[in-house]
Amino acid sequence: KMSHLIDKKVPIPYTRIRELNIWTLSNALSLMRVLLLPAIFYQLLKQTPDADRWALILMLLAGLTDILDGWIARWRDTISSFGKIIDPLADKIFMIGVAVFLIILRGFPLWLFVMMVLRDLLIVGGGATLIRRYKIVFPANIWGKLYSFLLALLIASYTLSLGSRVILPLQAVVVGMVIVS
Repeated sequence: KMSHLIDKKVPIPYTRIRELNIWTLSNALSLMRVLLLPAIFYQLLKQTPDADRWALILMLLAGLTDILDGWIARWRDTISSFGKIIDPLADKIFMIGVAVFLIILRGFPLWLFVMMVLRDLLIVGGGATLIRRYKIVFPANIWGKLYSFLLALLIASYTLSLGSRVILPLQAVVVGMVIVS
């Protein structure tokens, strides 16, 4: 019944690299995510409820820059190959950076961090190979976006020290998303 769908090849959208157009507002927003890391670490170091809330506010600001950079790039018609590279790279640097802080300060599991890093290395390595060999960039897909959202929820849970009843189920879902994405 569905055999006609199995034989069909669905093209994966990609962008051929022609230009890099580095200096755009959307790319600056992507870089701002990485620049927020020291301020977040400083707040987490204080280990007070108010500082934890400030750290979370800064993380939410970073999330807002992630939403805005793509929207602004489309709105201002400044989508670039560089933006398609720097946006997910900034996301990975940001999430890994915050996870390192939480390993040191809040008991974020090292085994989960290793899974995150291996996943990201596979994605970055595959993307770098496609860029080098074929001069193409693939956009993020829904699985990667869902993974990032769930990982952000888990990180927020550790930031606010919400406890194992919240953290453990979220950890299980994030592990599943590491595998799926």
